[in-house]
Amino acid sequence: MRPLRRTLLALALATLAVSLPACTHDNPQVASSTPGSTASGGGPVTSNEEVHFKPGEYGYSFAGITAALKLTGSSGTLEVTNDSGADLGAPSLYAITGGDERFDATVDQAAPVANGQTASFKVTFPDKVNEQSVGLIVLLLGDENLGAMAPVPVGPASPSG
Repeated sequence: MRPLRRTLLALALATLAVSLPACTHDNPQVASSTPGSTASGGGPVTSNEEVHFKPGEYGYSFAGITAALKLTGSSGTLEVTNDSGADLGAPSLYAITGGDERFDATVDQAAPVANGQTASFKVTFPDKVNEQSVGLIVLLLGDENLGAMAPVPVGPASPSG
């Protein structure tokens, strides 16, 4: 009978250990029934609010590299700030339109951006690229494809990494 008693004791302790974390004791810091939330508050956030973007403005920020593109029609300005700890290659961009066509930009006087420096470049896309036709803008620095630049929202939110 001793083995049965040990098995029952182990089963009771396991059940107790599993059920204790589920008890909230009316603690407001424990998970609520709100969809998408977690006990730590780190779950996905959802909202029914509409988000609007600044036409022709795109941003990138990750690992000490910040880039901002302001596009009016098919031309604009790209500003790159480098606080990455290393020098960066010359910038280039391409756009994918809503029609799934790729168009490369011409970056006037494209040059590497040294660590700790900010540089501005005049950018020109073919005429088919404008604020309304852009589906995606991709940033490259030298041979490194850094990925998509995010549209800049109107209001307090901004792209960051």
